[in-house]
Amino acid sequence: MLKIFFEDANGKLLMDTIRLNDSGEFYLKTYKIVKPQRTSIQQNNTQINRIYVAPGYDLHITGDAINYVNLSKTKKITGIGAETNQYRVKLDSILVARNDKTAWYELKTDELIPFLKKSKTLEDSLLNVVFNKPAKQDQYFNTFKKMIDLDNQSLNFYMLLQHLDLSKYNAAQMRELVSKNTPSAFSKGISHDEYLVSEDYKSWVLPLYYAYEQRLDLLRDSASVKQPGYTLGKIKQLFTGKVRDYYLNRYVEKRIGSANSLEKLNIAQKEMRVFIDAISNPA
Repeated sequence: MLKIFFEDANGKLLMDTIRLNDSGEFYLKTYKIVKPQRTSIQQNNTQINRIYVAPGYDLHITGDAINYVNLSKTKKITGIGAETNQYRVKLDSILVARNDKTAWYELKTDELIPFLKKSKTLEDSLLNVVFNKPAKQDQYFNTFKKMIDLDNQSLNFYMLLQHLDLSKYNAAQMRELVSKNTPSAFSKGISHDEYLVSEDYKSWVLPLYYAYEQRLDLLRDSASVKQPGYTLGKIKQLFTGKVRDYYLNRYVEKRIGSANSLEKLNIAQKEMRVFIDAISNPA
């Protein structure tokens, strides 16, 4: 049995299951995909990550899934929507062939920056190869081109921000590193509603950028982050529009979800009331 994940029209994550027959074949027809999005098929060590799906797609996936490496080498995707999916098929094949086991989170600054640039060069080159010609059957071709580019820039920025979070830098050093190495998508601001199509932007960039700005405040005045209303004020300062609503909702869900007793749940609900109210009040 395999698990597959979708987002509904409101961004709510749904999970479905796929049964394998005795020959290891599976088939799924679903009407749950109402917008173009990235998904994955998973079960233990069998993972096909970053599959691009959309209404009307008819994808045929084959491969030897005895392990992840072999699946990455043998994976093929054909059918309607396959043109977009060639990006990830080709990238996975290249990464497996290179067998680069660099632990980016262990790199020093003078090692990390070249590593990020090298990764971006490969991703940009492959993006151009796959998307440099008009699609024959895929009406979502350009939509996914933008999504993939934003995913790549988001992961690149995430690794930089995570590096700062794990290292000991002063405020000036942090600002300089971010200023010189911010991907182009975020050079004119972090908060853009259209960027919410990227899972990597939502999952990695937004929380790490908030942590980065919070750490700058902490280094400037450690008492400031403990002041009542700091968190909500900072969220309002950094994020706008739908991005702010998304981040507030994520923050509320995480806080309430962490309550492991009725008493703690009641406390969390009271604490989160001001954040919930801010979701519907953009001021």
